[in-house]
Amino acid sequence: MVKQGRKLVGGIASERKKSYRRDDDDMSTLEATEDGWIHGRNTIEKPMNQLQLTEKELKEEHTRILTANNPHAPKNLVQYNYKEQKYILIQNIDQIAHNFSMCGHLLFKSTEEGQDQLKYNERQSEANNVVKADNGQTTETADYDGTKKIHNQFNYNDRASQTYNNPLREHGSQTQQPAKTVIADTVNQANIFDAYEKDFMKQKKTKEKKEKIPKKTNDVKKNYNDNQSEDIGKVAKAATITERMVNQNTYDDVTMDFKYWEDVSDEYRDKQGSLLPLWKFMSEKSKKMVVTSIQWHPVYNDLFGASFGSFEFRKDTKGMFMFFSLKNPSYPDYTFETNVGIMSFNIHPENHSLVVLGMADGTVGVIDVTKLNENFLYKSSATNGKHSDPVWEVRWTNDNNATNLNFYSVSSDSRVSKWVMIKDEIEYRDVIQLPINEPQEEKTIKSEKKIDIRDGGFTFDFHPQKDYKYIVGSRKGKLYLCCKLYSSRFLKIFNAHTMTIYRVTWNKYNTDLFITCSADWTICIWNQNSTDDEPLFTFDVGASVEDVCWAPYSSTVFAAVTIEGVAIVYDIAVNKYDYICKQTITTKKKTKLTKISFNPVYPIIIVGDDRGHISCLKLSPNLRIRMKEKKTLEVQKPEEKLAERYEYEKNKLEKILSNMRKNDKK
Repeated sequence: MVKQGRKLVGGIASERKKSYRRDDDDMSTLEATEDGWIHGRNTIEKPMNQLQLTEKELKEEHTRILTANNPHAPKNLVQYNYKEQKYILIQNIDQIAHNFSMCGHLLFKSTEEGQDQLKYNERQSEANNVVKADNGQTTETADYDGTKKIHNQFNYNDRASQTYNNPLREHGSQTQQPAKTVIADTVNQANIFDAYEKDFMKQKKTKEKKEKIPKKTNDVKKNYNDNQSEDIGKVAKAATITERMVNQNTYDDVTMDFKYWEDVSDEYRDKQGSLLPLWKFMSEKSKKMVVTSIQWHPVYNDLFGASFGSFEFRKDTKGMFMFFSLKNPSYPDYTFETNVGIMSFNIHPENHSLVVLGMADGTVGVIDVTKLNENFLYKSSATNGKHSDPVWEVRWTNDNNATNLNFYSVSSDSRVSKWVMIKDEIEYRDVIQLPINEPQEEKTIKSEKKIDIRDGGFTFDFHPQKDYKYIVGSRKGKLYLCCKLYSSRFLKIFNAHTMTIYRVTWNKYNTDLFITCSADWTICIWNQNSTDDEPLFTFDVGASVEDVCWAPYSSTVFAAVTIEGVAIVYDIAVNKYDYICKQTITTKKKTKLTKISFNPVYPIIIVGDDRGHISCLKLSPNLRIRMKEKKTLEVQKPEEKLAERYEYEKNKLEKILSNMRKNDKK
């Protein structure tokens, strides 16, 4: 019976389906299914006013630009500037529109305000449960109805007070009678005509003067720049970051080489190394200037300073000091211009914004790189001890007894001077003067009067541990070991070179050793305790050596640059007689290298030339062999690692010196 029922239902459904299919009007909207239900069918009808478009018009793309500008924001908004005494147009107007704002009334229980509110509610509830007394009988407590208690207006007190009356004073004054003058003149038509003629001629002359004055065409631009100065300062940091990002993407391959490149060919060389060129720093302003000095920043290891000038003192050339960063090799981060060439500079080791400059005209000055104005904080002059020759080197010092900042300078006028910064002025004191040359070198004139020709200083360096001791290199090739305590005597004099000494530097691992380079083509390593003028090591380069410096990571590695555009690296632990790397840095002919400096952290060096270019190069693994770290279970502190490395480098150098002493005895 169940099966028959199903067939019956199916038959009825089929009949319904057939009946609806016969009706043409219902076919468009209704349709019967097999389960017996009738479903409606959605039909899309075309509107009568629909726009007819072609296929080309349908495929055309229309761009829509959405701006976040507030239509109700004011335009051409001005604000009065009390400093400039005028109205200034505000460029940046806030475009934020507040549609709804409501202050909340809920407090967190854990906060101090929430705890105070809870205590206040408790006091209110206790005040509401006060027991009312009526006729000496106690009644039940009544709930507080929340109405404010009104004070009795008839309960009042009288209070009296007396004020202090100001005393009356009389002040008398007497004025002087104005002076009287008697003027008498006759007025006629001729006098009136002459007066008008004089006034007309006067107006004509003033009009001609105004026409001769040239019109300023950049007034609008200057006003625009003044209005924009405050807005530019707000976006300066964001612009700097964006510029560094663009440069990092531009020099991505150079950055990867700086971070990860290692010269595999060093494994097949016989302890020889190479230098990989990385960035090249330059500026249009310092083009064709000589790089006179370079120094890495004492705190920021990716920042270094460079000074620019000229060795041709007959020409009036300007000077320039710049800060360059490895993050932005395309443009300097800071620029300071002077009217004369800058021959040397030094960054203060503690107050990092202070930089002392030594100029070609003999002046010294101190600048603050955090201030945008291009003025000296302190500057010497002819009245307060200015040098008469170029200042070849300056150096900040830290005297224990001195409360004010001070620095030293050396010049070719034979003076080594100390400068002290006191409030708004700078004071000097000549620490020592280099001696007069030998009698056979003295010149005479016709009157047979002797001319004192003193030896001029060219470079100096302070002892790394004993800051009272320093050594001076002269243009006559002599070395003077001096002390701050004695201003008229030298601790020792070395007849080091036959020509000008360009650089002298102490070794920080063995403080008895120092290195010198000279125009006589040699590099020498000396011991201050030696009894003769013979150096420990002498290296003949074959060209004038302009600069030399010790490597910060090794006690036996040093590098030098020559006048022929060649950089040379030595390691006396590997080879006591020859270099381990010699490479030409500049491809242009007659380009001289002037300065070189090792980075204190990264395995790179920077080299300056006489065309205003500074090249950055990376040392290959054979040029930076360091101590192998011992594998221990205990984790060493950074201070312990530094002390262990310092002791290792000191022992390595001492071992070389002891072997030399044994060979000398044999």
